[in-house]
Amino acid sequence: MPATLIFLHLAGFVALLLWGMHMVHTGIVRAFGGKLRKMLVGLNNRCRAFLTGMGVTALLSATTAVDEIRQPRRSRSEVRTSARRCTTRT
Repeated sequence: MPATLIFLHLAGFVALLLWGMHMVHTGIVRAFGGKLRKMLVGLNNRCRAFLTGMGVTALLSATTAVDEIRQPRRSRSEVRTSARRCTTRT
């Protein structure tokens, strides 16, 4: 793959990451603007802010894990059957 194409892909990935971060920031500020600012003012100590961030991250990770566990999984035979249906014959 030429270096120019790699650079363009990398620039696109970075642009999508920054746009996604902007969208998440905008949504959080719209949803929790004033309340979030009041909560964050109480975190004037770096250690307390760090521990709070770790706690929130752990809570979100645990929530994601529970959601993944609760989702119904397909058996291998179901995946194979659905894959066969998607193939087109020429």
